[in-house]
Amino acid sequence: MVKAAYEKIPDVHFATFYAQYGQEGSTYVVFTPMKSAAEIDKGFEQDKQFMANMGEEGGKKFSELIAAAIETSQHNLFVFSPSMSYVSDEWIKADPDFWKPKAHAAAPKKKMEEKPAQ
Repeated sequence: MVKAAYEKIPDVHFATFYAQYGQEGSTYVVFTPMKSAAEIDKGFEQDKQFMANMGEEGGKKFSELIAAAIETSQHNLFVFSPSMSYVSDEWIKADPDFWKPKAHAAAPKKKMEEKPAQ
Protein backbone atom coordinates (compact mmCIF):
# COMPACT_ATOMS: atom_id res chain seq x y z
CA MET A 1 0.00 0.00 0.00
CA VAL A 2 2.77 2.45 0.98
CA LYS A 3 5.08 1.33 -1.80
CA ALA A 4 2.32 1.75 -4.40
CA ALA A 5 1.59 5.30 -3.20
CA TYR A 6 5.26 6.27 -3.37
CA GLU A 7 5.78 4.73 -6.81
CA LYS A 8 3.49 7.41 -8.28
CA ILE A 9 5.76 10.23 -7.03
CA PRO A 10 8.91 10.99 -9.06
CA ASP A 11 12.25 11.40 -7.30
CA VAL A 12 11.41 9.88 -3.92
CA HIS A 13 14.44 8.30 -2.30
CA PHE A 14 14.85 6.80 1.16
CA ALA A 15 16.59 3.90 2.86
CA THR A 16 15.33 2.01 5.90
CA PHE A 17 17.59 0.17 8.34
CA TYR A 18 16.91 -1.92 11.43
CA ALA A 19 19.05 -0.68 14.37
CA GLN A 20 21.00 -3.61 15.82
CA TYR A 21 22.76 -1.80 18.68
CA GLY A 22 22.21 1.20 20.92
CA GLN A 23 18.42 1.41 20.62
CA GLU A 24 15.66 -0.06 22.74
CA GLY A 25 13.20 -2.53 21.27
CA SER A 26 12.60 -2.74 17.55
CA THR A 27 13.99 0.46 16.08
CA TYR A 28 14.03 1.31 12.41
CA VAL A 29 15.92 4.28 10.99
CA VAL A 30 14.80 5.91 7.75
CA PHE A 31 17.27 8.10 5.86
CA THR A 32 16.13 10.54 3.18
CA PRO A 33 19.12 11.86 1.22
CA MET A 34 19.03 15.54 0.24
CA LYS A 35 21.50 17.66 -1.71
CA SER A 36 20.31 20.90 -0.11
CA ALA A 37 17.85 22.20 2.45
CA ALA A 38 15.58 23.24 -0.44
CA GLU A 39 14.65 19.57 -0.71
CA ILE A 40 13.01 19.76 2.72
CA ASP A 41 10.23 21.86 1.18
CA LYS A 42 10.00 19.41 -1.70
CA GLY A 43 9.51 16.64 0.87
CA PHE A 44 6.46 18.41 2.33
CA GLU A 45 4.90 18.52 -1.13
CA GLN A 46 5.70 14.85 -1.66
CA ASP A 47 4.00 14.02 1.65
CA LYS A 48 0.83 15.68 0.36
CA GLN A 49 1.10 13.72 -2.89
CA PHE A 50 1.65 10.51 -0.93
CA MET A 51 -1.52 11.00 1.12
CA ALA A 52 -3.49 11.92 -2.02
CA ASN A 53 -2.22 8.73 -3.70
CA MET A 54 -3.37 6.69 -0.70
CA GLY A 55 -6.93 7.97 -1.11
CA GLU A 56 -9.33 8.61 1.74
CA GLU A 57 -9.76 4.96 2.77
CA GLY A 58 -6.08 4.15 2.31
CA GLY A 59 -5.09 7.23 4.29
CA LYS A 60 -7.38 6.21 7.13
CA LYS A 61 -5.99 2.66 7.17
CA PHE A 62 -2.44 3.99 6.97
CA SER A 63 -3.04 6.29 9.96
CA GLU A 64 -4.48 3.38 11.96
CA LEU A 65 -1.47 1.20 11.12
CA ILE A 66 0.93 3.99 12.11
CA ALA A 67 -0.89 4.48 15.43
CA ALA A 68 -0.74 0.75 16.17
CA ALA A 69 2.86 0.17 15.05
CA ILE A 70 4.88 3.27 16.00
CA GLU A 71 5.50 4.09 19.63
CA THR A 72 7.65 7.19 19.02
CA SER A 73 9.30 8.94 16.12
CA GLN A 74 11.76 11.77 15.72
CA HIS A 75 13.24 13.75 12.87
CA ASN A 76 16.91 14.73 12.75
CA LEU A 77 18.96 16.58 10.17
CA PHE A 78 22.45 15.24 9.56
CA VAL A 79 25.18 16.76 7.41
CA PHE A 80 28.20 14.95 5.99
CA SER A 81 31.41 16.75 6.84
CA PRO A 82 34.18 15.98 4.36
CA SER A 83 36.84 16.73 6.97
CA MET A 84 35.32 14.13 9.31
CA SER A 85 34.69 11.45 6.68
CA TYR A 86 36.79 8.59 5.41
CA VAL A 87 35.58 7.76 1.93
CA SER A 88 37.03 5.76 -0.92
CA ASP A 89 39.04 7.39 -3.70
CA GLU A 90 36.17 6.42 -6.00
CA TRP A 91 33.78 8.69 -4.04
CA ILE A 92 36.31 11.53 -4.01
CA LYS A 93 36.78 11.27 -7.79
CA ALA A 94 33.01 11.33 -8.28
CA ASP A 95 32.63 14.68 -6.43
CA PRO A 96 36.02 16.27 -5.66
CA ASP A 97 34.51 19.72 -4.99
CA PHE A 98 32.58 18.27 -2.05
CA TRP A 99 35.07 15.78 -0.60
CA LYS A 100 38.25 17.83 -1.12
CA PRO A 101 37.20 21.50 -1.23
CA LYS A 102 39.84 24.09 -2.00
CA ALA A 103 40.88 26.14 1.02
CA HIS A 104 39.73 29.75 1.03
CA ALA A 105 42.23 32.49 1.74
CA ALA A 106 41.81 33.97 5.20
CA ALA A 107 40.51 37.52 5.33
CA PRO A 108 43.17 40.02 6.41
CA LYS A 109 42.98 40.95 10.06
CA LYS A 110 41.83 44.46 10.83
CA LYS A 111 44.22 46.61 12.81
CA MET A 112 42.81 47.82 16.06
CA GLU A 113 42.57 51.57 16.35
CA GLU A 114 44.70 52.98 19.08
CA LYS A 115 42.71 55.16 21.43
CA PRO A 116 44.32 57.60 23.83
CA ALA A 117 44.09 56.61 27.48
CA GLN A 118 41.57 58.61 29.45
